Amino acid sequence: MAKVIRISDKRVVKVADPKPWPDAGINCGVYFGVMLITVILDRLFPFTTPLTCVLVVVPYLLLTVFILWRQLLQRPEFPMGSPVAAVLRLMLVWAGAFLIAAILAYNNGLFRPLTLVGKLNHVGTILEEPIAQELIFRGALLTSLQQTQLGKLASYRIEATAVAGAAIFAVIHAIVFATAGFTFSDVVLTAATALIMGSLYGWIYLRTENVWYGVFLHMLINFGRWG
Repeated sequence: MAKVIRISDKRVVKVADPKPWPDAGINCGVYFGVMLITVILDRLFPFTTPLTCVLVVVPYLLLTVFILWRQLLQRPEFPMGSPVAAVLRLMLVWAGAFLIAAILAYNNGLFRPLTLVGKLNHVGTILEEPIAQELIFRGALLTSLQQTQLGKLASYRIEATAVAGAAIFAVIHAIVFATAGFTFSDVVLTAATALIMGSLYGWIYLRTENVWYGVFLHMLINFGRWG
């Protein structure tokens, strides 16, 4: 039986299961499992170009379909908001941010001639990754965490759920990057970045209840930092 859960001061949603931890565990666990399998396959078959093409596109596509299916099942049902509204309300901000990101991307070599795998990497990193991660770690995970005691805690207008969700986001990133063979310093830097940016994305989502603000910001950051 569905239960009404308040996830913010502005919105209440119905969820099929009033116990949030199973949903959070399943959603994050599937993401973790898919990414872990992806990096393991990439390490086992590093010179298999067709497989590499599959690995840089399919995992995030599968994760996006999975989390949208879970959302339809109300496990949990989370507000997604409108991408059009997110663009129109901050049109000048997005335009300026895109210009900065494009300059950084150019300096980092984004526009150099690319192989097919390189082009698909752009699709995965700049488009698919932000959508899948924001839907799972901000939309679904934060909605689940808001149903716990953490949802009642806030300090200096920073909700505890945003930080807790970012911590889970960071730990998963650290394990996946370590499995992929990155150095210890790179793993630590990745985890720290995921914690900081995940907290920011989470704060934005909880304030706006529109996942697309985080998606677009995430896309622009990935676009600009490409190297």
